[in-house]
Amino acid sequence: MAPASGTVTFDGKPVEGAEVVFRSEAVPRNASGKTDAQGKFVLTTYEGNDGAILGEYKVTVAKTQVNEAMTGNAENPSGDYAAAMAAAAAGKVQSKNDLPAKYANVETSGLTARVTAEGPNEFTFDIKAE
Repeated sequence: MAPASGTVTFDGKPVEGAEVVFRSEAVPRNASGKTDAQGKFVLTTYEGNDGAILGEYKVTVAKTQVNEAMTGNAENPSGDYAAAMAAAAAGKVQSKNDLPAKYANVETSGLTARVTAEGPNEFTFDIKAE
């Protein structure tokens, strides 16, 4: 394990609320972190901010927004709550990604990282509009 962190920008501007995931077939567990208002994230593998297992990773970045229909609940339903529950039961996703979709897919993101014992394991990912 090694500490690992970084920054996500979209066309040069910090991205708040993006989920950054480091994935590897050679490493037994993914590492992930969520960006703050400055676009900064700290990776967690097992427990809060513990970093990542040493190795090579493919990286995904997504900023998912839940559809407003999903904001209600059974005790305090919104007007579209029943429709949203029916859609969820049918397997239809009630959210959207505010970043280009290719960055949310491990096969198409094109983002990579190498976590080393020597460090520094500080990564910058500048997402571009498609």
